[in-house]
Amino acid sequence: MNKINSKITITKSKKVRYILSLLLVFLFNNQAFSQFKIKGKILDERNNPIEFLEIQLKNKDSIISTSELTNEEGEYLLNSREGEYTLLVRQMGDIYYKQKIDVFKDTQMETINISLRAKELEEFVMVSSSKKKLIERKVDRIVFNVDQSIVSQGVDAIEVLQRTPKVDISKGAIQLIGKSNLGVMINGKLLNLSSAEIESYLKTIRSENISKIEVITTPPAKYDAQGNSGLINIILKKNLKEGWKGDLSATYIQRTYGGFVPATSISYNSEKLSLSFSLLADTEARKNTSSTNIDFNTNYRRAIESKKESSKNLATGINLNYSINENNDIGVIYNSNFWDAKQNGQYENKFFTTSANILDSIQRTPSYNKNRYDYHSVSSYYDLKIDSFGKKMSVNFNLLTKKNKNNRDFSTSNYIGYYNSLNSYNSAINNSLSKFNVYSLNIDFMLPYKFANMETGSKVTFIENNSEIYFFNNTLGNALLDVTKSNEFNYKERIMAFYVSANKEISEKWTAQFGIRFESTETKGNSITLNTKQKNNFNNLFPSAYLTYDPNENNSFSIGYSKRIERPTFSEVNPFRMYSDFYSYEAGNPDLLPMLTDNIEFSYIFKNNLSLTLYGSKLNQGRDYLTITNNNDNSVISTPQNYYNQETLGLDISHTWEPLKWFNSYNNFSVYYNNSKSYIQNITIPEFDGYGSYFSSKNTFTLNTNKTTYLLLNFFQSFPNTEGFLKSYNRASFDLGLKFMQFNKNLQISIIAYDLFAQNRNKGTETYPNYKYSTKIYNDMRNITLSLIYKFGNNNIKTNNKKIENPEDQRL
Repeated sequence: MNKINSKITITKSKKVRYILSLLLVFLFNNQAFSQFKIKGKILDERNNPIEFLEIQLKNKDSIISTSELTNEEGEYLLNSREGEYTLLVRQMGDIYYKQKIDVFKDTQMETINISLRAKELEEFVMVSSSKKKLIERKVDRIVFNVDQSIVSQGVDAIEVLQRTPKVDISKGAIQLIGKSNLGVMINGKLLNLSSAEIESYLKTIRSENISKIEVITTPPAKYDAQGNSGLINIILKKNLKEGWKGDLSATYIQRTYGGFVPATSISYNSEKLSLSFSLLADTEARKNTSSTNIDFNTNYRRAIESKKESSKNLATGINLNYSINENNDIGVIYNSNFWDAKQNGQYENKFFTTSANILDSIQRTPSYNKNRYDYHSVSSYYDLKIDSFGKKMSVNFNLLTKKNKNNRDFSTSNYIGYYNSLNSYNSAINNSLSKFNVYSLNIDFMLPYKFANMETGSKVTFIENNSEIYFFNNTLGNALLDVTKSNEFNYKERIMAFYVSANKEISEKWTAQFGIRFESTETKGNSITLNTKQKNNFNNLFPSAYLTYDPNENNSFSIGYSKRIERPTFSEVNPFRMYSDFYSYEAGNPDLLPMLTDNIEFSYIFKNNLSLTLYGSKLNQGRDYLTITNNNDNSVISTPQNYYNQETLGLDISHTWEPLKWFNSYNNFSVYYNNSKSYIQNITIPEFDGYGSYFSSKNTFTLNTNKTTYLLLNFFQSFPNTEGFLKSYNRASFDLGLKFMQFNKNLQISIIAYDLFAQNRNKGTETYPNYKYSTKIYNDMRNITLSLIYKFGNNNIKTNNKKIENPEDQRL
């Protein structure tokens, strides 16, 4: 084991030295890319500064080499290489001033006055802020401009996502409606966090710091092909002023049990340095209940489980960015998460004879679980502006570690009839330990040319997973290791990727983009206890193509296609068994194959607030857990299998409506059809299909003229639907709340009741050839939340946080 660690350390050291050498080469060659500063100011005819004017430099080839906006003082600052240019002053596509300049040194331009009548100028400035579209269609994504929305102030990123087109977070995870396995990015970089950790992190991001949200339903070649759905990219506002700011928040959550979530974030920004720190502590408890029905022809089972889950979570984040000069940025990001959870559960399973409806026996299993994981992620990056024409290079190196420890004590008692007599008793201790290490390096280039905007890059990822599970029989009060139910498993994975894409504005109305990504995957699994080894190699091409047509300001059409892959999680390929009682367990499958999905969609946007999307997808080698049992014994085995292909067709409609100044409503409706066919029909039924639909409405009422008091009324309804071979039933939620802002909106107070009628319950049925398996789950979703947020410092600064892409974390 020491030799292995030594090899890993040496390999890691070589990677680090390589990155440092690469950085030094670029840092000491800056003279090849030297740039000059062009400063100036724009005033109106009354010498008042004009904000939001676009200042551009156009070279001799009529290519815009750089562009910036004037600030509130009317000032602008451009960086450019030596050469002859035309300086343009523009707004909303119109040119108000132009001048030829020769750049060979730092230049202070004379003040430029735009000669417009005062009334025209006033209207012009108003248009510059109000004409920005609420929803825009780019060639490969939908853009939701948050600062034009009702949620631009006083909420967190989770609440912003609730009003983002095509996004659904009603199931406790961020998803696209009708799809799953969505990735979340900040400034173009995937978050290195689990679903629960992502939600906690997004609650620390204020809507005031969000510029826009991009919904990428068919991701282009630049992004990792992992994930069979899409991506959400949250774009934060750039630094505007030097200084520091922060916020303190405290949230009390009352479910069946109470919970408390204090948090803070502090940001500092200077001319060269940007630093942010966040800290969140989450202490909560839930009462989770579930029931399971298994129905055979001659007998049936009814199981009920109730457990109290208490958890403590401490999450930290540090983000440091340093601008060496106009061309070079370096940065380091660190994230950590420490999570402790305890569960006390009671499980009761009743066995009946169908013909006489007689209770045969009862199985009772009390249990105690203790789980802890430690997560650390360190990322470093180097960004280089190659020239003034927009060419850029970015180098990222990531290191991720996670340690997960789980201890489970349980005992199973079997009774004849209704607790008439004890037939058997067994007790056990099931312990597991998993360690994950992920290393990745990627280099990306942005290369704008006259014929097209090109992007290319490559990435290499190394993954290591070592897992141990031990089963101790404690029936006699002396814990004895059962080697037949224990296992040690080692897993390694290497992914090599390369991509290239091109974006071309064919005309003012037509834009096209295409790309291709190649990924080569090698996996090795070694079950030491079972003495079995698995090795797989996969080579896949992932093409993508997009076409957008904008005939006018009110209409936008687009069509897009992409191919995606979803690799198994590390636990899914680990063959060890995790027992829930003496007869039932969940085990991984080392023979699992990745799922492959082809996605295509047609989208239409009308007047920037109505969006319609028709989409289709074809899933191959679909993967899910199968529940295997029979009517001769008490065993229930759950294991993942590749066993079906699925075709999906759907329509999604979203609309933002503001009939009155004090009333804003965002509504979404989605309907879709799934058809799944099994290719292991001896275990499952041959085919399963059905429709699904979803409706949600988010409503905000402004209760005073100062816009500091709001009434919130939200509702969603998920109708019966199918996914794979699972039939899900009605699910709904009604939320009601009030929000107040005081002290120049620096203090925000909100009280919200979520799932007021406790309708957000998951109910589903899977049909097998010889039996039907049904579940009902309620995770204590109804709650009342009281939140207080206080902002301090210079709130005009916006932190320049950058996240590094590492999608493998979502598989841990």
